[in-house]
Amino acid sequence: MKNRGKSINLYLMDGDASGRIKCTLANWTGVAYKIPRTDLDKCKEREDLKQSGVYFLFGTSDETGKNIVYIGQAGARKNGEGILNRLYEHKRNPEKDYWTEAIVFTTSNNSFGPTEISYLENRFCNLALSVNRYEVKNGNDPTPGNITEEKESEMEEFIDYAKIIIRTLGHKLFEPIHQLDTEKTEEEKDEKAFPIHTYGKGELASLYMPDVQQQTAVNRFNEWLRLYPGLEQQLRQAGWRPEVRKYTPAQVRILIKALGEP
Repeated sequence: MKNRGKSINLYLMDGDASGRIKCTLANWTGVAYKIPRTDLDKCKEREDLKQSGVYFLFGTSDETGKNIVYIGQAGARKNGEGILNRLYEHKRNPEKDYWTEAIVFTTSNNSFGPTEISYLENRFCNLALSVNRYEVKNGNDPTPGNITEEKESEMEEFIDYAKIIIRTLGHKLFEPIHQLDTEKTEEEKDEKAFPIHTYGKGELASLYMPDVQQQTAVNRFNEWLRLYPGLEQQLRQAGWRPEVRKYTPAQVRILIKALGEP
């Protein structure tokens, strides 16, 4: 089926493409802002930035030159502070001095609650890890929370729109890296059918079981690990621990060898 076109509205809030940008899509309740770190003070009067939402902090590593992203969530607080207040906290944090701009997502009808933003943070984090184009600075894999299948479908649609906007605003965070065959090693050629890199647990489980909710897929996948003779032992030798919510490339190779490709 042919992809339908999308109508995106980009509003240059400061009259300059390097300044703040508000982004909306036709027939979508989501609202996105691209905010340079130096322009946070200009956003103090925006009521929708006091709501709940998710955000991405983008920067570049001084040591490696690689693109960096931190993905987080912010809930509306009793004092009326939400996303913007969280960005100020990150700005004051010396451990997060790498970011130069933020992209934030909220809604025009203030419909995000704790369940929605937890699910979105988890999914965005796992998607970014699976693509492995940016260095993801999140220390822990966010919890997806408990979500109904109806709400999951709604959030997945929100994610699809958000990915379009992030790419439109200049970041290839969710765009897979394609290498030329001439540059691939023999091992990479063997892995052509299935990309070997770091996967979030939920992301990999969902590849094996795409027709069930992610948490259900994770539970079933964990059962596979327990039942397959010697598999958990092999994974532990490769550094795996049950509490770590990621699989390294070495661990993914072990899983593919035992279980086959998704």
